[in-house]
This record gives sequence, C-alpha cells and structure tokens, in this order.
Amino acid sequence: MTPDSLPQPVDLPSPSRRLRVAVVVQRYGMEVNGGAEVHARLFVEHTRHAHEVTVLTTRAKDYTSWDRFYPEGPGQVDGTPVIRFDHPPRGHSGRARVPRRHLLRYRLGALLSRLGVERVAAASGDAARDGQSYLERQGPFCPGLLEHLAQCAGHYDAVVFFTALYYPTASGLPLTPVPTVLVPTLHDERSMYHPVYRAVFTRPDWVLWNCRAERDLAVDLYGPQVAPGSLCGVGIDAPRADAAALAATRSRLKLLGPYFLYVGRITRSKGFDTLARAFRRFARGRDGRVKLVVVGQEFMPSLPRHPDIVYAGFASDAERDSLMAGALATVVTSKHESLSLVTLESLAAGTPVIVNGRSPVLRAHAQDSGAGEAYSLMRPLAGALRRMAERPEAERLALGRAGRAYVAQHYSWTRVQQEWLSALERVTESAGARSAATATPAAGGATG
Repeated sequence: MTPDSLPQPVDLPSPSRRLRVAVVVQRYGMEVNGGAEVHARLFVEHTRHAHEVTVLTTRAKDYTSWDRFYPEGPGQVDGTPVIRFDHPPRGHSGRARVPRRHLLRYRLGALLSRLGVERVAAASGDAARDGQSYLERQGPFCPGLLEHLAQCAGHYDAVVFFTALYYPTASGLPLTPVPTVLVPTLHDERSMYHPVYRAVFTRPDWVLWNCRAERDLAVDLYGPQVAPGSLCGVGIDAPRADAAALAATRSRLKLLGPYFLYVGRITRSKGFDTLARAFRRFARGRDGRVKLVVVGQEFMPSLPRHPDIVYAGFASDAERDSLMAGALATVVTSKHESLSLVTLESLAAGTPVIVNGRSPVLRAHAQDSGAGEAYSLMRPLAGALRRMAERPEAERLALGRAGRAYVAQHYSWTRVQQEWLSALERVTESAGARSAATATPAAGGATG
C-alpha cells in the first residue's frame, strides 16, 4: 500500500455528535511512507467524514534527518487541515544515547518479566537519566507543538497521538488538557526503557492497540497501571492481483519460475542482510530454480549480490500486488513490528508468510492465522525457505485460504473504523461525565 492509494472509508452510521479532533504524528504528507505514518493517514481518512479532524505534525519528510521539507504553519493534505511546527535537524544537540542502566534492563527484559519485575525503572526526577534529554536529541524536537497542545482546551475535544517513541507524543501527551487516545505502535526496543515513557502509557484516556502482543509488551514494560484500551489495528483490503500485470512484471524481471518476495526498506535494521545470507544457503544446488524478488527503497551502502536475488526497485501498486499474489511466500525479517501491514496484506492476498520469530507480533500472526512459519535460532530462515519451496501446491493453497480467513475476521474495515469512532466518543463522553460529576456538588452546595 503506497501513501497515495489508501482505501476509502466504510459507510457507517454517523456518531452522536461531531467532534473537533487533533491527530499528532511525527511526519505527515502524501510523500511520506512508513507504517505508523500510513496508519495515521488511514485514521484521518476514515474519521474525517464524521468529525472535524486537524493534523498536528512537523516539517519533516525523512525520519533519519528530520529535514525541513515542508513549510512551517497551516496547510492542507488531501483536503485535511494540517499545522506544521518547526524543529531542528536530527543530532542538533548531540547523539541520542540510552544510559547503560536502561540498556542492562533491555538486555535482561525477558528475565525480569519471568521474575515478575517491571522491565522499566521508576522515574528518578533527573531529566537525563529518565529520558527527557534523549527525546529532545532523538527528535523531532518541536516545542511549538507542545505549546499548542498545552493551550488546546476549547479548540479540540480530543487529541489522538501516534507513535509513543517520538518527542511529539512522548512529551506532548502528558501535558494535553483534553481527552487523549494513544496509538503507540510499540516495539521492544532499547529506547522504550527510559522511565519517561511510563507517563505516555498510563496517562491516555484510551489506547488503541495494534494487537494483543503489543498490549502484553506494554504491561511487561510499565506494569498493570497501563491505561485501558482495545485491540484494533487497521483494516486490510486484499491486494488486487492482475494476471496481465503479473505476466508483464515477470517478463520485466526475467522471472521464469517460482520466487519468494521481500517488500519494504532494504536495510540491516529490517533484517535484510539476514535474509540475503539465508537465501544464499537455500539457493545452493538449486540451479537458479527459485528466486528472491526484492521490492523497496535501498538504505544499505552496498547491496548483497547473488544471481538469484532480483532487485525490482520501486514497484507500482499493480506490480507489487501481483508479485505478492504470485509468490511462494512473503518473507518479513524485521524484529520490531507492532502490526506489519505487509504481513497482513500478504495473508489477505492468499500468500503464506515466513516471519521473524523474534517479533512477538509477527510470530502471533503466523501462529494464529495458521498461514505461515516463524523462523528462529532453532528453526533457521534457510530451512523455512526450503520447507515452503518444497510444499505441495495443495498445502500452499490451504495456507492461503487460512490467511484470507484470518484477515477477514480480525482486520475488516467495518470493524476497525467503528472501533476508531467508538474510541473518540468513549473518551469525550467519559470526560463530560467527569465534568458533570465535579460540578454537581458545587451546584448543590450553592442551593442549600
């Protein structure tokens, strides 16, 4: 799914009242790609028909540099009002580093959980030790956005925050005076072991979790006082496969036989180097009968080369969807995922998945759907590729049917859009009830 090809809202009954909703996200624009940012755009596209939605974001297009790509101030994206706040480039005040005491807890996280100990230390009151300085250095550091949020009472009825990791949400949510909804897109990464993140997960009025594994991780990290919420994710449309498009793409890429597919950023942080090494081992002695097709943008100084690894570069939606529908399996090697749109789109297309078992989210998708395999140290990736390539076609078709059923049950647009709208009504109604309860004793006292 590319940023300019988002699905249309489902026609649902209108909510009881039209709310003024702000959506806070670190990057926003037609040119912006990335899981959390696309998630935010999906939320906007599927709620603005019912509410007055304004996006509060930065000038950045690139998360690696926080470049000032967009002009500061008010504007629009696809008809939605957007206010952009200025910020310095990444690294303006030095490199963001995680203190050793938090790194140790990160490395011992699984042991701490088994002992019943919260993984993240309590706040000490020291900005550097607790992580406030880290947030400012990591960026995007935009104090103007925080000032706007601190004074937003009377302007917005609710504020929805995307991505707990970054400064706009981590520093902005705790000081926002109106009801808040958090979409954390949480990963088990060292940054999240700073105590400053505790408030991000305990202060919201509601949390929209992408999946159960994400919620369980938050409880492991910050304890049972994590804010209430619901499992939601995003809606998934089955990729539109086109036989003519697949034939044309096969011809362009010189694909004569079966292939595995990788879609996403081509970078070590997403595990692509692991996939390249595993595929080399898998390909030995196969005489080029099975290829690995790689679709996405390069973020590596030098790409791993092999005669059976085919770099397709950028692919149109039709090409990508057709490649996905025709693959033996889609391989997802990232270990940090809170949902994984690529995994769900592959399952919706009826294509099995091979996923990194170190990601609880990916492992749960593979196990719960019954439509793939999670690799690990004990069951290496090269073996998973071999087993999938050698499966009879009838078995792969059965996996495909299981994947489609899983997505239809858990990630339909009707259910997801209704949950988004319900969350907004829930937090604003709860806030209204609290205000009424607070006001009633004072009114009664004046009468008596």
